[in-house]
Amino acid sequence: MKQQRVVKRFRIFLEQGCDAFIAEHRVSVGRWNQEAMTALANLLETEAVPPALVKALKKRPELYRQLAEAVDQALEKDYDRCIREWTVRRLRKAIGGSPKLRNALDQAEANFEYSGKNTRQLLLDYIPDDYAYLYPAARTTERHFILHIGPTNSGKTYSALQAMRHAKDGIYLAPLRLLAYEQFDSMNRDGILCSLKTGEERIEVPCSTVQSSTIEMLDERHFYDVAVIDEAQMVQDPMRGGHWTKAILGTWAREIHVCMAPEAENVVLRMIRQCGDSFEIIRHERFNRLLPDDVGNVDFPYSVEDGDAYIVFSRSSAHACVAELQKRGINPSIIYGALPYDVRQNEARRFRDGETKVVVATDAIGMGLNLPIRRVVFLETEKFDGISKRGLTSTEYKQIAGRAGRYGQYEQGLYVSPFQMKRAVQAVNEPFRPIQTAHLLFPEALLGVDAPLSSILRMWKNATVNEGYSKDDVSQEIQLAELLENESSDKALIYSLVSMPFDVKRVPVFELWRDLAFECVRRKQVRLEKYIPDISRLCREADMEELESSYRQYDLLYYFAENFDPTLMQRLIDERKMVSALMMQMLATSKLPPRTCKRCQRPLPWNSPYALCKQCAGLR
Repeated sequence: MKQQRVVKRFRIFLEQGCDAFIAEHRVSVGRWNQEAMTALANLLETEAVPPALVKALKKRPELYRQLAEAVDQALEKDYDRCIREWTVRRLRKAIGGSPKLRNALDQAEANFEYSGKNTRQLLLDYIPDDYAYLYPAARTTERHFILHIGPTNSGKTYSALQAMRHAKDGIYLAPLRLLAYEQFDSMNRDGILCSLKTGEERIEVPCSTVQSSTIEMLDERHFYDVAVIDEAQMVQDPMRGGHWTKAILGTWAREIHVCMAPEAENVVLRMIRQCGDSFEIIRHERFNRLLPDDVGNVDFPYSVEDGDAYIVFSRSSAHACVAELQKRGINPSIIYGALPYDVRQNEARRFRDGETKVVVATDAIGMGLNLPIRRVVFLETEKFDGISKRGLTSTEYKQIAGRAGRYGQYEQGLYVSPFQMKRAVQAVNEPFRPIQTAHLLFPEALLGVDAPLSSILRMWKNATVNEGYSKDDVSQEIQLAELLENESSDKALIYSLVSMPFDVKRVPVFELWRDLAFECVRRKQVRLEKYIPDISRLCREADMEELESSYRQYDLLYYFAENFDPTLMQRLIDERKMVSALMMQMLATSKLPPRTCKRCQRPLPWNSPYALCKQCAGLR
């Protein structure tokens, strides 16, 4: 009976992984008690197990990582050292002659150098308990914060930027490349010499006194007279929030202006007080009223009015809406996240200049874009957030609806939601909910831990941080690091590669990153030229989807060129601009295809949730 129980447990582990094994032993996820570890050791001791283990590991090497993680977590709880050492010996014997698995085991054994210490103690060894001291330069200066707090369309950013325009050395930190470019362009047109620095582009203006950047480009070791941090409510974002936390804790400047929505006030003030800095608050009120449009049902596309912004939440829905409007002789602007920033800027310009009378957009317009919108129409009220489809939050309703009613052009802003009007009104008028936590970036000081990068990242992911903070999600970085660690142990190189910003879910972009990253870790160099898209072919025959994909590939190639082959940077910039120009021309002169059945190509309603028409669906 004991043997049967052991085999049953082992099968659960092999087939379903750590979580199922933990559940079988009634142990909370991510924490192993001594009984569970003893059971794991017994599994490995059983005579019939090693051949099965060898076979399973050869087919699914990731199972080894789960085993190693289990052992490592047992160490974290300071369990019997001999159980760990004995288990490792059994693993080494079971693995046999597989070089890749032996390499993985060697890397995992490096973790045991810090055996006997729990994760909390390890973090204290490498990072300060007070996170403000992650940025020592900023601690040498008495900083003064001016907080600009108010809703959308209240002039927060404009007010903050006035101080920076007269600085000897100033920096504007934007949430989006589009907004960084907008301020760069505006300042230079006003005679203020301003450089641009984003992850994908550098424009150095000789003798410039200020710089417009995306938030990720902050150099905390450079001293500024004046800094402006825009959209600071983003500290709560699980993917990028750590960059705003870094900016607030670590910007080295005498005067720092922070623009934010009211819900971020408490969390930002807490960090400022933690740093011991002084502050003052300027409260901004919306320039005009934001009201629901009491027009009854909006019948799209038949009740279109000049100044309308039609809001949807996917590229396909945006294209379908534009196609519907074009069929009625209306050529709108279109703005969504997958478009390059200069294409979005051009579409916004066409709407501002009156070349187009309406705009179709995703929530990409919700952050900072200054557009002459009279009425916001929510054609959709659900969005996919990377995990699941969900309804809009109150903050999202406020942010997007607040774009209506440009000051100086309209006396009031209007919003309407044909399908969820009651919810929209409730959300826009709902009191702000204070943000409770600020996200932290992965502290690079932890790279000093003598262990593989994936193990360090996992340790950080599982660690408990101080109250009022949470951690940026490093799950993607862990997976990418594991992919490269079988090829190289160069931790700094692997970290630079997995930290590159790209969408791993975009298959062509991920495959390009994977190929380039493997070349880097194997040869310490990369032959970029062979990966550059064929620009002449793109000019002849590419459609909008391929142009968007190619632009993302150019962005990624630029990151690699900057680090491995700077001679190609100008070529990449020039060809990327050509791709943008093709997209601008296509949007201005061509009709987008309507939504059709994937099987028979019959027309579908613009908002059809199905890929097939009724006739084809009935054939399935």
